[in-house]
Amino acid sequence: MPVVRIEYVRDASEGPPRETLAQELADGIGRVLGSADGTVWVRLRGLDRAGYAENGGGGTAFSPVFVEILLRDFERGPGLDARTLDLARELGRVLDRPAEYVHILYENPARGRMAFGGVFGD
Repeated sequence: MPVVRIEYVRDASEGPPRETLAQELADGIGRVLGSADGTVWVRLRGLDRAGYAENGGGGTAFSPVFVEILLRDFERGPGLDARTLDLARELGRVLDRPAEYVHILYENPARGRMAFGGVFGD
């Protein structure tokens, strides 16, 4: 049931995103998490370079990717740490960015907070 929001900083030189980009990301996330078809939902947004800055005028050769993941439940531990690194690598691969520029935030667990189709699932 992962609901994933991905925002990536885009340089004008990249041109428009591939029509299949959101699907490629959803499929990659599903593979890493071992999710069944139709259970990973991705919302993708490109952020123009003009809408992103680092303090002190810093910057790098690569544009960052910000990812927010909502899961029903999760526990921090070696398994989550390994999957998170695998996710960063997969998302970086699809978006042509090094994994170290993919920043992942896990939201508070969704159990009891999110109602799919108006129904809370347990």
